[in-house]
Amino acid sequence: MSLRRFRVELEYDGTDFSGWQVQPGVRTVQGEVERALGLLSHQEIRVHAAGRTDAGVHALGQVISLEMACSIGGDQLALGLNRYLPPDVRATRSEEVAEGFHARYSAEAKRYGYTAVIHRGARPLLSRFAGAYWPGPDVDKMKLAAQALVGEHEFAAFAASGRQPGPTRRRVTEVRVWEAEAMELPGPLAWGGAGDDEPRAVKFVVAGEGFLYKMVRNMVGTLMEVGLDKRDVESISKALATGDREDCGKTAPACGLVLVGVDYGDAYPWQDPRRGD
Repeated sequence: MSLRRFRVELEYDGTDFSGWQVQPGVRTVQGEVERALGLLSHQEIRVHAAGRTDAGVHALGQVISLEMACSIGGDQLALGLNRYLPPDVRATRSEEVAEGFHARYSAEAKRYGYTAVIHRGARPLLSRFAGAYWPGPDVDKMKLAAQALVGEHEFAAFAASGRQPGPTRRRVTEVRVWEAEAMELPGPLAWGGAGDDEPRAVKFVVAGEGFLYKMVRNMVGTLMEVGLDKRDVESISKALATGDREDCGKTAPACGLVLVGVDYGDAYPWQDPRRGD
């Protein structure tokens, strides 16, 4: 039986994983997916992801590509895979794709979301899916500062400290910041129940062709410091010009970040409906 190429979209809660990439001795999303594929196909399968999410980072629309010798229908692969995946990882859709498709290299854009909860003290029902900040930031200031991040720039200052050498020029197509409505809060707190002390939240969307390691979290952390008057609006432009990590804010907590989706443009449009359950 010849090899066939598939892509699968995944949703996962990253809290209990040491990131996407397989590592010895720890639980990773890639490790669980490859284990499930092995049980399903009785083959050793290696998968490639659109992006390697960090420990604690979540995904609504992570995409993987893989090759497998099988007779299963492309739209049925997600259903079969979910029989063997743990509850915190689900395949939401799947299909057979052309030989040239690669989850990472065929991607045209990625979209991330971030939730920052503004509340004094810990909130257990938010801690898995939102970074915690106090006091409340000036969202209008953050919106103004975010404009400088859109476009093609050298983003060296927004990469992780001690990063591997390599190109740092990236094109960001969207950075959006807004104060969330009550029903936009993650988890059960969307229902309220905190009385006069209900938490606020600031939401972010960042989209672009590709991102450096921890780049989105460093963008969010810097914008939050602008909103908290720890940095001025012009600090974003300064960081882009100097490339110095010291000119950026602290990295935002991983728990607030989610890979919302990956765009493959007209070359590889999804054909099959979502039918992963």
